[in-house]
Amino acid sequence: MKHNPYIKFLCLATILTSLQVPSNSFPAVNWSSQKDLHVNQSDTINIKEYCVKAYNLRFSNTKQALQLANRALTIADSLNDKESIARANNVLGIVYSKIPDYVKALEYYKRSLELYEDLDDKTGIGTALTNIGNLYNEMNQLPEALGYYERSLKIHRKEKSLDLEARITGNIGTIYEGMGDLDVALEWYDKSRILYKELHDTASLITAYLNIGSVYCRKNEQGKG
Repeated sequence: MKHNPYIKFLCLATILTSLQVPSNSFPAVNWSSQKDLHVNQSDTINIKEYCVKAYNLRFSNTKQALQLANRALTIADSLNDKESIARANNVLGIVYSKIPDYVKALEYYKRSLELYEDLDDKTGIGTALTNIGNLYNEMNQLPEALGYYERSLKIHRKEKSLDLEARITGNIGTIYEGMGDLDVALEWYDKSRILYKELHDTASLITAYLNIGSVYCRKNEQGKG
């Protein structure tokens, strides 16, 4: 049988797994010394800061992350700042997905999507679509996940966001692999490999090779069966 060069990358899987960041590695932020921020001219900056802090705490302290994201949403609502409302809803969706509370996560993601659509914010729309796809993927609702990934991919291609296109392309490969369509999965994984190579993204390129190698292993096992 002809040797497949992709198989050799599988040996990296164990190493990469051992280097995964533990869920409690994000340091908790002590807000006891911080003054309560009132609505003023700097509120837009405050909203962004709250959202960033909430996102960074999504693994280590979901309770505090929710408090921060809700604070951001409250300020954004008071200003009727739709872009910030969309951002805060998106972060709330992310945090709820880590709890996990998929019903609430989906609710916030869809609110975010609607707002970004109203704003005609293509990047925001693509992000929201991807997050909804990720959520359906986590819930093992693969056809639904695929639909959202495909919509997101169209937007990122049109916007020429090569890095986001590469990520979604790889995600679509995982969906097809999960559905057992290994040949199509290989096609999408190889597309992501090409994009990551063009981006000189070594870490993601290794992941793409690992995905390809994993599929070839599965195909060989099926052949033996």
